[in-house]
Amino acid sequence: MMIFFMVMPALIGGFGNFLLPLLFLIISTKFILIYILSNNREWSRNRLNIISSIIRYTISQWAKC
Repeated sequence: MMIFFMVMPALIGGFGNFLLPLLFLIISTKFILIYILSNNREWSRNRLNIISSIIRYTISQWAKC
């Protein structure tokens, strides 16, 4: 599942489309929140760091386009 979240922003970012990454970000955020809330606190903190880095990467991909 994490591989999907890492690969998808890169693929979408490559297209240079603004609406697609935005839509992906909204959908993935919902899944991520459910995923975090279903696990304990220590794991969710690590996951949050991964997610924030993915979001930062996605934004940097938008900036390039």
